[in-house]
Amino acid sequence: YFQGFDFSAAPATAFAPASVANVATGFDILGFAVNALGDHITVTRSATPGVRITGSSGVVSGIPRQPERNTAGRALQALNTAVKPAFGFDMHIHKGIPLGSGLGGSAASAVGAVVAANALLEREVPISAHYSLLENHAGFSRLPRKETRKPQLRDRDSWGFPSPVEL
Repeated sequence: YFQGFDFSAAPATAFAPASVANVATGFDILGFAVNALGDHITVTRSATPGVRITGSSGVVSGIPRQPERNTAGRALQALNTAVKPAFGFDMHIHKGIPLGSGLGGSAASAVGAVVAANALLEREVPISAHYSLLENHAGFSRLPRKETRKPQLRDRDSWGFPSPVEL
């Protein structure tokens, strides 16, 4: 069925949902994704080396098209530098998260760009490596350092909080 199809020319699109990191006063350790809002980042292989933002659409117009001035562009540049593929990346950003909304739009675009590009690589980079690609990159200097971060994946039940139904 797919015989003769050039998968390397196919674009990859990642959906990155909005997020809320501060649920309520005193609960700033809780966060959640908002799947109703999100950015769609489409990345295509290019014969030209490097990273290009070919366009944008959605609820935000006029985002920077220079990769070094755009969080998605910077994230993709970090991946490109680390992996050194034999091709470049063209990226289209469809913003579903308004800028300045406090819903993590910049982070969503950055993560979406790296995840979409990852799907185009000859050998995918493990997802756990994406954070380390960004942590030493000048554009992401606010990320917590390895020494200070202590990630813990928790759900509502493991914290002992009541469900909305129980409330």
